[in-house]
Amino acid sequence: AMARHHLDRSAAATVLTAVMENPERYGRILRENNAPDGRVTGIVEEKDANPEQLMIKEINTGTYCFESGVFSLLADCGR
Repeated sequence: AMARHHLDRSAAATVLTAVMENPERYGRILRENNAPDGRVTGIVEEKDANPEQLMIKEINTGTYCFESGVFSLLADCGR
C-alpha cells in the first residue's frame, strides 16, 4: 500500500508515520503549517526537539520510499 501511494503521487520521497499516544524516544514528524495532511518538512529526533516539537504525537517509523533519482543527488553531495 505504501509503495502504491508513493508511485501514484510520483513523489520524490514518502515517509511512513504513525500517531502514538506516548511518542517518547521517537523522532517527530514536522509538517508544513503543522497540518495533519501537510507536506513533511522535516524529522526531528527527540533529543534535538524543542518543547513545542515534543508535543507532536506523529512519529517517524523509519520506513521510506524514494524515487531512484534521489540517490544520484546524494552521490553529488559526496555522501
